[in-house]
Amino acid sequence: MATNNHSLHRRGMFLDSAVFKKIFVADCRKKVLIKSYRSVSNLIIDALIIAVLLALVAGTVRIFLRLPATLSQGYLSGVFYNLLNDVMVIFIFVELFRVLLDYFKEERVKITYIADATLVFTFKEIWIRFTQPDFEPAKILAMGATMLAVATVRTLAVIYSPDRARE
Repeated sequence: MATNNHSLHRRGMFLDSAVFKKIFVADCRKKVLIKSYRSVSNLIIDALIIAVLLALVAGTVRIFLRLPATLSQGYLSGVFYNLLNDVMVIFIFVELFRVLLDYFKEERVKITYIADATLVFTFKEIWIRFTQPDFEPAKILAMGATMLAVATVRTLAVIYSPDRARE
């Protein structure tokens, strides 16, 4: 029994052209929205990368410009404290820069980079609190426990990495 297209259309076998247009237009709008989102997010990431690079350069220049005045202060512990604090801030910015570059390149953030930045930041805070005369041992222990937890997460992220599973 031969059937023509008209009878198939009546039984719902072919999409009506209006329905097809609605689906096609919705799909096109979705693609445009996704493309717009990616363009805007790439612009934001570009701006953040430039901002972090500028902060890295400015921080490094600031360290070297302040070095003669810092060394002439006379007391070595204050000089060492200020210099180490500035260098630790630069390390934090380097870790943030790595996170941004990784996101820009792979459109995902590796937890190891976030953990590294957190470890550097926490170490900096421990150092600052430890060198102050009124330091509280309980806070330093709490930060140490935080560092241990983050280091454990980082180690597990390396062991169970999706990149490692592909190899």
